[in-house]
Amino acid sequence: MRRQAFRLIMMAVLVLAAGSPLQAQGWERVLPGENRFRPPVADPLEPRFSVSLLKTDLLSRRGPERPPFLLPDQKDSDSDVVAAVALGVTFPIASLKEWPGGGLVLTGHAGVHSRFRIEYPSRDEMSEDWVVGGGLAAAWDELSGRLRIHHRSSHMGDERMLVTRMAGREAQRIEFGGEAIEATGAYTWEGLRIYGGGSWIFHSNTANETILRVWGRDAWWTVQLGADREWFPLAGGRLGFNGGIDWQAAQRTNWRGALAVAAGITAKNAAMLGFTVRYFTGPSTVGEFFLTREQYLALELTGRF
Repeated sequence: MRRQAFRLIMMAVLVLAAGSPLQAQGWERVLPGENRFRPPVADPLEPRFSVSLLKTDLLSRRGPERPPFLLPDQKDSDSDVVAAVALGVTFPIASLKEWPGGGLVLTGHAGVHSRFRIEYPSRDEMSEDWVVGGGLAAAWDELSGRLRIHHRSSHMGDERMLVTRMAGREAQRIEFGGEAIEATGAYTWEGLRIYGGGSWIFHSNTANETILRVWGRDAWWTVQLGADREWFPLAGGRLGFNGGIDWQAAQRTNWRGALAVAAGITAKNAAMLGFTVRYFTGPSTVGEFFLTREQYLALELTGRF
């Protein structure tokens, strides 16, 4: 019933928000070029197109999300090099209102983040983390913000479960995800943007996991703070740099913070292509390992369209 209600809410938002400006202004307001809220540079799970090599210690310990599992090569897995692939986008659907210094747009977003253990012949997929949703983004000169509703879910790769089964103790998939309303606000000062916000997870599959029930812990709220900047001083404004820092915490992890840092170089024309170095430490962003502490360093090639 909650999932059906979520779908109905999303349909109502799209129809009611888009209907009036399209009738009044015509098709010129459909698919505008301005998103009004730039995706955070350092957020590890922001939808984007990217491929990266990632050195992680995720498998060096067993988190309490599920019963312990075995690996055939535990010592080698303590420091693992994996390929991480992200396919996603945040896009403006319709311009709802414009004013000097900004405007209001209807947006959609969808993405998946996957990891593959490329050091091994099986190339087993560790996990997939999905997000899909939509909302509103607005800007007023130095101020900007977004309000989104979305669904998240996480899935363990079949090969990962098979490899651990062959080792003698299978890694069981857990139910991670749910539906949330997220609000984020930002202020930009001389090119530096500072942002903050959080989300209310009104339907949480994670809250029903055994370990959270045993601990008496809820999974309804998250918070996020960060700062980032993009600037293009070279090649007539087509070549530049970006960087950012992002901190997040969630009720499900007892508010243990996760810190992410990113810096890179970007070329832009009609589209953007960048090379980014990322560092992360904290409870893993991989939903299937949400209570396992992880530290990684990633070299990433990123595209934005």
